[in-house]
Amino acid sequence: MYPVSSVYVVYKPTRECMDIAKKYSDLFKGRGVSVEVSTVDDASTRSVVDKDLVLSVGGDGTILRISLMLQGESTTPLILPHPCGRRNTFYDEDIPSASLIVEKVLKGDFMVQLYPRGRVCVRDRCVYFLNEAAVLNMDMGRVIGFTVTVRSAGVYSRYDFEGDGFIVSTAPGSAGYNLSARGPLVAGWGDELVLTHLNPMQLGIPSITLPAYVSVVEAASRGYTVLYVDGEKMRLLDRREPVRITGGVGFLKLVRFSSGRDLIKIVLGKRRVVY
Repeated sequence: MYPVSSVYVVYKPTRECMDIAKKYSDLFKGRGVSVEVSTVDDASTRSVVDKDLVLSVGGDGTILRISLMLQGESTTPLILPHPCGRRNTFYDEDIPSASLIVEKVLKGDFMVQLYPRGRVCVRDRCVYFLNEAAVLNMDMGRVIGFTVTVRSAGVYSRYDFEGDGFIVSTAPGSAGYNLSARGPLVAGWGDELVLTHLNPMQLGIPSITLPAYVSVVEAASRGYTVLYVDGEKMRLLDRREPVRITGGVGFLKLVRFSSGRDLIKIVLGKRRVVY
């Protein structure tokens, strides 16, 4: 038996996801495992941190909310994703039945994929992100100026641009907001940061890919901006208040039952235009 004695089932609040969550709860309880169940909106940070395994029943938003609850912890629980949402970049489409998954988990018959996270700091407060940190103009009807400094191995660059804001995403997060903003899709699971500018006035300004472990992105704006982390509004930023973003500061541990994933199909298949 694999040492899983406690499970936290977190599900998207829909009838389909609730039924899946209940099925897993009954299966784990039938094997003598302590189980707690909650919607993602009511999920407890303490419960997420304290459990051996967190079962995420939902879409990418459910995983992102779980990641935001894991702040500053030296150890993180295993996260088992079961797809039940519109966008499922972090989930496998072809998965075994719930009963077989429970059997495999308790036998330890699975792999762990490490998803790199980044960190964004404003003054003395830092937050880990799984997908991206985005700094957006508070008044989206006006263009404002940004000053960006990039430090990497042997590199120091400082430049200005005008636009609506910018996104710094992880490699897995490149499939989210970054991709919608016409940033690159990083198909591998390396540890990179992708800096993408939002509607820049300077034509042709490209996205910038940086090695996460040795890179720092610092930025400030001439106007008021808003910091979003993994889609959640974090705080308002004053004029010229600096934001510092780094990578390579921790991982989320996702349970996998196969070594190969067709990431491009998973991402682009959900984004096709249907008439």
